[in-house]
Parts: sequence; structure tokens; C-alpha cells
Amino acid sequence: MPGAGHWAWWGWALYVLLLGPPLVLGLAGAAALRVVLPTGHRVWAFRRRRTALAYLATLAVLAGGAAAAAAGTIGWPATALTHLLAAPGPAPAASAGAGAPLRPDGGTHLAAPTPTPAPTAGTAVGEAVTIPASAVMAAPPAAGAGPGPEPRRVAVGGTGGQGVALRRSPRWADRWPGVAWPDRTALVVLVDGLTGDDGAGGATPWLRVRDPAGNEGFVPGRYTAALP
Repeated sequence: MPGAGHWAWWGWALYVLLLGPPLVLGLAGAAALRVVLPTGHRVWAFRRRRTALAYLATLAVLAGGAAAAAAGTIGWPATALTHLLAAPGPAPAASAGAGAPLRPDGGTHLAAPTPTPAPTAGTAVGEAVTIPASAVMAAPPAAGAGPGPEPRRVAVGGTGGQGVALRRSPRWADRWPGVAWPDRTALVVLVDGLTGDDGAGGATPWLRVRDPAGNEGFVPGRYTAALP
């Protein structure tokens, strides 16, 4: 042992660092041996088995805390690097005109039509009119259509400028939420000659149609006009 009056503080620190780990490990071995041996055997500094168990438990807690602290300190840069590499880059700029809707005359950047309120029950409707095909919004062709006669098409008309709401069945109140089309919108007729209610307790002809968005539903026949 060095003399207390001859060593500086760093000398004592070095002394503890050099002799501390072997001493701790030696005591751990002695404590483990005391736990295994029968009662009454003293191993180095441990006379009782309870004292040896307490020392081993304390050593395990300290070792676990040190390992967790070391893992957290080492794992932080790796986690930060992983998040940095996984950060999304700037989205590529879209080319001018890409995906822009086409106008009937071949131009681009046609503004979306303003939604038209669906007609309500009892709304007065004028006579059906014939609308030029060039002024009608095109409807999609029938699914699986091959060579042969073109499907019958009609246009929304006679609504007084209010448009017509698509229904899920030939019933007046069974409107398709958010699906309504203004006048002069072309619809592909799937089934005609249907009969449903007119919203006022009576009956009226209905059509099963496909709209320009591909939705299949029903509209009152009186809200359609023939195409030439």
C-alpha cells in the first residue's frame, strides 16, 4: 500500500483502477462459491450466504445499468444515421402539361366543372331537348365492348340547369352521395324501360346508366335527352 502522504490524487485513482476490477471479480467468485457451499463455511469476506447473494445481486444490477448506458450511448449515432438515410428526398417536379385534362378542342388545363346541386323531389322540369353531340361531355365506352353497334347514349337535360344526381336504385331518395352531373353530360344506357317512384308518390321511367367516371347507377328518364 502506498503512503497517504507521498501519493497525489491521480496516483490513488490509478491505484484503484488497477486493483479495483480484480478485487471486484475476486469477491464475485468468493460470493458464488459461498452460495454453493453448505451453511457454516466461510469463503474470504463472506460468512453468510445471504451476504453473498446480496453482493451478487448488487453487482448484477450495476453491470446491467452500465451495459444499458453503453448500449444507449453507442446506439444513438447509428439510429440518427438510419433516420437521416431514410429521410425522403424532394419530389421530382412534374413536367409542364403532364396529366392535364384535355378540352374538346384539343387544348389543356380545362378547369373542373363546378358541381351542380342535385334536383330535389317535386322540382319543375322543362321539356326534353336535343343536344348536339359536339357539346356533350364524353362518357366511357361499355366494358368489354367489341366490334358491333355502339351502345345507346343519352345526355343529361331538362333539369333547368340543376343537373341530375345518380341513384343507387330506381328510387328517388336513394341518391349516390357526391355523384351528380350537369346538363349535357353524356351517359351510356345499360338498361332502359325501368319503372321507379317519382319522389311524389307516383311512378316514372328510369334508366340504368354508366357515367363519365365509370359509376353505374340509375337516373330518371325525364332528366335525359336523346343524342342525334
